[in-house]
Amino acid sequence: MRVIVVGGTGTIGSAVVAALSARHEVVVAGRKSGVVTVDLASPDSIRAMFQSVGKFDAIVCAAGQAKFGSLDDLTDADYLFSFSNKLMGQANLVRIGCQRRCYKSANHRTEKSSEYRVTMSLHHSSRRRRDGCCERRTS
Repeated sequence: MRVIVVGGTGTIGSAVVAALSARHEVVVAGRKSGVVTVDLASPDSIRAMFQSVGKFDAIVCAAGQAKFGSLDDLTDADYLFSFSNKLMGQANLVRIGCQRRCYKSANHRTEKSSEYRVTMSLHHSSRRRRDGCCERRTS
């Protein structure tokens, strides 16, 4: 599989890259370094990353900047910065990735946990799969 690891040069991301590299082709994306750079706060940058990378099977995100502090010390601008990077950055990876539909393989694999079934790639074999890549298990 061809896997994009966003944040692959960071502490957690580099461990993910090391674990995946033995069995998969890994494309490392980072804010300042990597095979391709990406700014998670910018949807245009995310689109450019997908355009540069081309076809892929899965994406892992171990990235996103955030401001840390006590609730009393953080300003509205601090919260907006964190939401734009961590929350919306990761949401936009999925949203824009689903729109591009540029997956290398036609197969998707599902990992099961006790509570969730998570589609590991964004292949949309059905409308339901396209509309939601993570669904709550009913059984």
